[in-house]
Amino acid sequence: MLTMNHATTRIELNLPGDVLFAMRSFGQPDIIQQKVKTALALLLFQENAISLGKAAGIAEMNYGQFLDVLQAHGIAAYDYTVQEFAWDNEAVTVYQQAVQP
Repeated sequence: MLTMNHATTRIELNLPGDVLFAMRSFGQPDIIQQKVKTALALLLFQENAISLGKAAGIAEMNYGQFLDVLQAHGIAAYDYTVQEFAWDNEAVTVYQQAVQP
């Protein structure tokens, strides 16, 4: 079931009983909801479907907290290519030369 209003959308999932039983180990329903939101945020962020800020919002965390979750799951927060690294190194070298007496 999908219910939408202006601010949020409510999604109802049908899950096998054994999955629900496993989720009970998480504790209270609000903890389960938080874990599901975090998992969804991780998935959507990893798939480049949403931004870091949006993912943190879905997970109901601030940037720092969500960055910690990304790190714990081995997911890079930013795509930093070899070319970007080379440009940054070049910029640092130019800056260092400019500020040297």
